[in-house]
Amino acid sequence: MQRLSRWIGLVLGWLGLICLAGCTRPFPQTVPLVEGQQAEAERLWHAVASVNIPARVEADFRLGWEILGSKGAIDAFLTVQPPSFLRFSAQDPLGRPLYIAVADGLTFTLADNRKGAVFQGTTASKFWQAYVPAFLAPEQLPFLLCGLPYNSPVRMPEISQQSDQGGFWYVWQDDGHLWHHVLLDRTQGTMSRHLLSNQDQELLLDLAYQEYSQVQGQPSWPRLLTVTGSAVTGTVTLHLAQVALHADRLPDTAFTLTAPPHFTQEQVD
Repeated sequence: MQRLSRWIGLVLGWLGLICLAGCTRPFPQTVPLVEGQQAEAERLWHAVASVNIPARVEADFRLGWEILGSKGAIDAFLTVQPPSFLRFSAQDPLGRPLYIAVADGLTFTLADNRKGAVFQGTTASKFWQAYVPAFLAPEQLPFLLCGLPYNSPVRMPEISQQSDQGGFWYVWQDDGHLWHHVLLDRTQGTMSRHLLSNQDQELLLDLAYQEYSQVQGQPSWPRLLTVTGSAVTGTVTLHLAQVALHADRLPDTAFTLTAPPHFTQEQVD
């Protein structure tokens, strides 16, 4: 369960989520655009980049992992409210809460119900960054969950196309010096992959989006997300069961957590 606690902590960063290393896929092989494709590719980019994030997203999902010889899955619930509020809970097979975590972008509180313990700290702490890679800012979470570009450039990214001509690749470097490679499907108009790499071209995260469907009449939403990369020691999957999009915001107090009196409390660095 200690190992499970660690990986659930990773979810908070992307869906908090993310581990570290081995199963990375190579960077894509692309070919140049042909005549007439530049305008098509730019229209597709503008259509996806202009989609607004809902005021609040609630999702039931199945969190799975294959990490360092450990394989498992657990049911979880997540509330995300831009720019950086989140509330996460995980349950055992009997529906009993195992973990509850809240964060506001600057601070977090994690309650481990099995241990009767609460951990509190900042998102800049070593504790948090042991679970959530430092290069992932909390405000990125809604975009990654939705399959939308985060830190998209003011200017049009560099564009090429997939070798089978099924999609366009868009490449840019953000203010944090991360490189983004985003694949948009030409037919569906949705994001298929999002690669994040550092200046040494190390593939940190490879996010693959599948099983798109409409939610409440809004643009298509990915029901299956698979995460690998050198920030991950294996594979993490999120399979969404239900998604609810809300136009209203919860009060900030909804993203706070009061520990039961009998729980131990620890301030972590």
